[in-house]
Amino acid sequence: MNFIMIMAKVEGAFDITVPDELWGKLSTSQDVIDVVKKLTDEKELRKLQKMSDTL
Repeated sequence: MNFIMIMAKVEGAFDITVPDELWGKLSTSQDVIDVVKKLTDEKELRKLQKMSDTL
């Protein structure tokens, strides 16, 4: 699989979108892991904030 296909599958699996400006900076699998972790953490934080706003 090429990098674009891998990233598309990663984005789909984690329901995230990696910003275009980050794609060019990803050169190792650890870079991808770090970005996915960051984006999923941010997504979870937004979800928790939204839940607390409704209380």
